[in-house]
Amino acid sequence: MQRIVIIGSGFAGLWAAIGAARKRQELGKENALEIIVINKNNYHGIRVRYYEEDLLATQIPLSDLLTPIKVNYQIGSVTAIDFIHQRIEVTTKGSTVESIPYDRLVLTAGSHLFTPAILGLQEHAFNIDTYEAAKKLNKHLHTCFKKNSGKSHTVVVIGGGFTGIEMACELPTRLKNIAQQSGVATDQIRVIIIDQHEIGSTLGLNPQPVILKALHDLQIETRSNSQVSSVSSTSVTLQSGEVIDTQTIIWTAGMRASALTDLFLAKKDNFNRLFVDDYLRIPTSLSCFAAGDVACAKVDDQHQSVMSCQHARPQGRLVGHNVVADLFNEPMIIYRQEQYVTILDLGSWGALYMDGWDRKVISAGALAKKTKININHHRIYPPLTKNAHDLFTAAAPIIQPIPSILS
Repeated sequence: MQRIVIIGSGFAGLWAAIGAARKRQELGKENALEIIVINKNNYHGIRVRYYEEDLLATQIPLSDLLTPIKVNYQIGSVTAIDFIHQRIEVTTKGSTVESIPYDRLVLTAGSHLFTPAILGLQEHAFNIDTYEAAKKLNKHLHTCFKKNSGKSHTVVVIGGGFTGIEMACELPTRLKNIAQQSGVATDQIRVIIIDQHEIGSTLGLNPQPVILKALHDLQIETRSNSQVSSVSSTSVTLQSGEVIDTQTIIWTAGMRASALTDLFLAKKDNFNRLFVDDYLRIPTSLSCFAAGDVACAKVDDQHQSVMSCQHARPQGRLVGHNVVADLFNEPMIIYRQEQYVTILDLGSWGALYMDGWDRKVISAGALAKKTKININHHRIYPPLTKNAHDLFTAAAPIIQPIPSILS
């Protein structure tokens, strides 16, 4: 029996597994091909919702998604890849090392938060990069509001890009609720967002005025063009000399592809992503494909994919189809995704719906918020029916139409 190994079960990895099982069934190869997913934990995480307070619906058991389609999974970390003999080494719970052979390999190991060498940052800053980190932050916030000091009610978000803005805009309502539960006056709450450039500048000139207005209306303080020089358990110090007393620092600035990309002798971009061809193959690594945050793929003649579930999900569906097609000498599908939208959550203020790579503002406020909620709570979820037919239908190797503004 031949085997496809998929590393990771994020947005790209999950859909790669379902897409591969779908193509396997289409070709009638259920008894000739094993598909196995290697993942560090036993769930599919809805990572884009980790800035929210309620995390209950952000973990979906892999058994609910993979068992119905007869895809195996193993909990562990990939530590080595032998490209010559086509084997991976997996360290499982208890530090047992297993060697697993493959006929085709799909790397969908995702990305991780980049933490620069700022004094105290690693030791004292929180983040929302993982489910465990998001839970830790939430517990900390509830603990802080049991204390009666100004610094315990001040939250500093470092990073004025997409994640930082969503995190900061979520906080005023969240902190007010926690304060009221703890009997603390809400007028003590401060939320401050810091960036080394202009806040929101990475999203472009078109949406920036709307973002700044939302931050102002939410009474979020901004520190643009400000470098952080050090972080402690009780403060953030800027290079300007300003010291902000706080017991909660949230780092959101910068992402890098999984370190597993370093195992490949292939060209990478500035985010450590592997360049892939039109079929999402890694050109320099025989029998290997990549998708999602580890892949730098062409979406049209001018642009490359971004680290977003908007690109990871369709790439996963296509790479799942292609890896099986390649194994059995069937035609593969070229990946292109010419339409691009961005929807930024702005907390109780609403949201911002932007179209195209220049991010033209289409809608802002409550109407855009309805669309954002629909995307975060429904569109990006796999079917939860535990039904193979539903999963295979959702994994069709096509590019979904862009989400519409909900009236």
